[in-house]
Amino acid sequence: MIVYELVTNSARHAFNGTEGEVWVELWPAGRLVECRVSDNETSRDGIQHGRGLTIVQQLVRSLNGRLERSFGPQGSSSMLVFPF
Repeated sequence: MIVYELVTNSARHAFNGTEGEVWVELWPAGRLVECRVSDNETSRDGIQHGRGLTIVQQLVRSLNGRLERSFGPQGSSSMLVFPF
């Protein structure tokens, strides 16, 4: 559900009606699992914390995980890290 919401957020908000790409990566990191959802967004003005992200953060906490988000000129990235 977390990955679904992050992908949906990218698809809805990242591209301002233009085409773009969303990537999902998942890999083991010792006793942790790392999952990155990233996109090649064109603009991210007026970022607001919405209901979907609130749900994501609650789910991340329930996994004893953490969510790191970054935004830049080449796109955005959300990194989910949780115990395996």
